[in-house]
Amino acid sequence: MLGGPGRLRGPEDLTMLVASTHHIARTGCERWLAATTDAQRADNADWVAELLDEPVTVATVELMLSTLT
Repeated sequence: MLGGPGRLRGPEDLTMLVASTHHIARTGCERWLAATTDAQRADNADWVAELLDEPVTVATVELMLSTLT
């Protein structure tokens, strides 16, 4: 068996979450710019809007960590 129980001890333990959401937002923006139809643009705009409407912020990370302690 690989891995084990994860332990979140501080904000630095959530850096991959931040990096991943920023990568998804960037990809969505690039796909929106490359879209050739209104439907494609709308799909990608929704994708990016979801991340912008609820961004991972310092406050989000602190809230996540506070629920675990």
